[in-house]
Amino acid sequence: MDRDLRYLIADGEAITDAGRKSSDFLGKSIHQALQEELATEYEPYFRKALAGEHFELEHASHGRVYLTRGVPLRSSDQEVYAVLAASFDITERKRAEGEAREADKRQG
Repeated sequence: MDRDLRYLIADGEAITDAGRKSSDFLGKSIHQALQEELATEYEPYFRKALAGEHFELEHASHGRVYLTRGVPLRSSDQEVYAVLAASFDITERKRAEGEAREADKRQG
């Protein structure tokens, strides 16, 4: 995303899991491309990256759990010009962690 929170690139399983395609995002701001509730939740994280900090966000969407990591992208003069955010589907990991906690409770 650029400094105006417009998608420069959009690809991956989080998009396809939502039944969408890259063209639904390209050139659009998060408020245009996402449900307002999600855009409002994600915006502070993207702004954090635009301020030069990394972020990590765990969130549920479309029946799946994702971990999104974001990093600032810097020009050769170290100016932040965009955010690179990547989302990873961690649904199975979260399920396994929940099962392990339940097993520990039964044993403890």
